[in-house]
Amino acid sequence: MSTLQKKKKLIEEAEKLTDSDFIEYLLRLIEGESGPKGSKSFPLTKMEKKAIDKAEKDIIEGNVTDDEQANEHIASWL
Repeated sequence: MSTLQKKKKLIEEAEKLTDSDFIEYLLRLIEGESGPKGSKSFPLTKMEKKAIDKAEKDIIEGNVTDDEQANEHIASWL
């Protein structure tokens, strides 16, 4: 699929969107892409900030799993 075809498909799909949070997310991605050279950052959503706060609290409280433990846990699912 060419870049032009991808752009057209993106526009078609964007016109169907109804979820305002998802629309905002996509807009921030696009604006980050066209922002100052080398700048790909954009503000976090409230939900993302809350998840980061929870993760930081878990780290402080020691509620973490190292890579080895995580891999063992995942292997038990398979």
